[in-house]
Amino acid sequence: MPSYHFDSYGKYKSNWCHEFSIRTLKMVDIGSIFMSSGVLGYVIALGLNKVLNYHEENYKNNFQGIFKLATEILLELGLIGILLYVTRQFVQTIPFLFDGWKGFCTPKGFKGYNHKKVREWENPYPIAFFVILFQDSLKNKIHLLTRYLKLN
Repeated sequence: MPSYHFDSYGKYKSNWCHEFSIRTLKMVDIGSIFMSSGVLGYVIALGLNKVLNYHEENYKNNFQGIFKLATEILLELGLIGILLYVTRQFVQTIPFLFDGWKGFCTPKGFKGYNHKKVREWENPYPIAFFVILFQDSLKNKIHLLTRYLKLN
């Protein structure tokens, strides 16, 4: 989102002060999005670990055990997708303190910082990363399935 304005000779000129302030604000915004995503992802992962217990002895190394394990992994991934959607809707309602801020050395015509233009605000990837990172039951089931299928 470079900010340009005309100098006295009618040529485009970049406003480095405004550019620096807006880019710094964008980095703070992305950091706040990842912080809220990390906390919410951790809470969701803890809840899923409590609800979806993993005990290796529940899955035998035969067709029925492998089918049950694969089905549980797919259902767990679907549940994570639904929870990510709900959580992303919640994260998008969290206001950003500097939304609408014009920055320093503001050129004429600049309407202010728009928190909703940050790509991380729309994507569920930060939340998904933290949910899968902290969810031990899913990782253990995937490791057991790969061991049963001798994929490693």
